[in-house]
Amino acid sequence: MATFFHMLLPGLLALLLPHVAVRSLATGELADIPEDLEDDECTATAGDGDYCALVALQRRSLRSSSGTSPAAAEDSEGGIDRKTGAYHIPKDRPLKILFVGNSFTYGPPPADREDKRTLNNLPRFFKLIAESLGDEVMQEEDTIGGCTLQMHRPSYNPEACGDPEMCQPIDLPRVNSSSRCTIPSGIRLRPTYSPCPQKLMRQEDGAWDVIVLQEQSYLPTMQAARDVMYHSTVEEFAAVTNSLESHVRRHRPLIALYMTWPYLNGNPGRRPGRTEMGCWPVGSPLHLAHLSGGARKWSAKINSAPCQGYALAQGIASGLQHGGDVVVPAGFAWLVARGSPEIPSSC
Repeated sequence: MATFFHMLLPGLLALLLPHVAVRSLATGELADIPEDLEDDECTATAGDGDYCALVALQRRSLRSSSGTSPAAAEDSEGGIDRKTGAYHIPKDRPLKILFVGNSFTYGPPPADREDKRTLNNLPRFFKLIAESLGDEVMQEEDTIGGCTLQMHRPSYNPEACGDPEMCQPIDLPRVNSSSRCTIPSGIRLRPTYSPCPQKLMRQEDGAWDVIVLQEQSYLPTMQAARDVMYHSTVEEFAAVTNSLESHVRRHRPLIALYMTWPYLNGNPGRRPGRTEMGCWPVGSPLHLAHLSGGARKWSAKINSAPCQGYALAQGIASGLQHGGDVVVPAGFAWLVARGSPEIPSSC
């Protein structure tokens, strides 16, 4: 158990960048990023130097931090020690992990796949990789395509909600009516979704060790959206999970903030527009973009893959100041794998 998770958990799903847990992007400026690297896992070659430098910066930040450590000892309980802040890998039992997010997590099928219900499911891949190395994982999923983390909040999703004005029952191929799951009313459902926010509190198979939070793909690039939606959502998840079984368990679940990746060519010329119905309860993306300096300024931040990736990284990492424990740098992994150009200073 220890070998696989010491290698993979800090980077969790960013399989191309093991041993990485991003902790200081929220405050680091691009001009201050050092260019030297501390090991050979990420070689600063033409095309990926800035991303490797960011990785090196986060390694140093993590090693000097007194908080979460990716190299913590095994323990019969998994999660974060409430007193020391050290992360413990569960011993002699499966890792219990809950993935919360949208299609960046459940993974819609490729365009040329005939069966559109066979998904490139990230939680399943994580489990398969772990089991191929001899480690056990018990994974669960709470996903709504195109939606924001806000709609998964415990305060929005009470157990046994029966008021149709507040919530709607779930009866889908991946979560049927016997699960007794509900989500807020007004969200359009599709067969590929697997929504069940109540899983967070039910813990039907025992206490969670890790909870992965994956935000809507461009919300983190808007300052106003971070302020009124993302930060408060991370804070709520952190507060709620910290209280789970606090009277009997020494540890709490680790909150992993999943950094998504930019689109292949960024979003040149895009303006905030259509969103999934019911997923932005405190303001439309266009309104929040205006509050963040204007739609044109926001569009300039995501007009290329390097700029969009950098904006996403800064936005997701800001959640570390609001209850997140580590950032999962999957977005960086994709940029490195693609051989993305360096981040322009204009970003």
